[in-house]
Amino acid sequence: MTSSRIRSITGINSSMVKWDSGYSVSIAEIDQQHKRLIASLNDLTRTLSQNKNGEVLEEALDCLLTCTREHFTTEENLFAQYAYPWATTHITEHHVFLQKINEFAHDFKQGKVALNGRFPEFVANWMKTHIVGKDKTYTYFFIMKGLR
Repeated sequence: MTSSRIRSITGINSSMVKWDSGYSVSIAEIDQQHKRLIASLNDLTRTLSQNKNGEVLEEALDCLLTCTREHFTTEENLFAQYAYPWATTHITEHHVFLQKINEFAHDFKQGKVALNGRFPEFVANWMKTHIVGKDKTYTYFFIMKGLR
């Protein structure tokens, strides 16, 4: 039986995360997007740990931002399509998170802040908490609507 959480990989960096099927929301498209988000976070973390230059870091950061926006758009479209009753608070969490990471990315690109291990750690913690605390709550609702 698999653990019901995304586990941090010990060793190189605590921001590296491994997909754990216990976090599945039983909706194939969302699970695939969660896996892509984790992969893009891990790529950013690896890039950072390898001391790559600013351009390579910026590309990895942009990939994470793009995956995040696409995922949130997918969820929010599903909320509207199926009239998910708790959409407002869920979407608010998305907007607050996006604002934080967009501001950080902007400041990084302007040379105002350095990209260090705290950023991927923040993203990893938010992602794990959000999947368990919010995303898992819509599983039953969407399954009852016939979404898989």
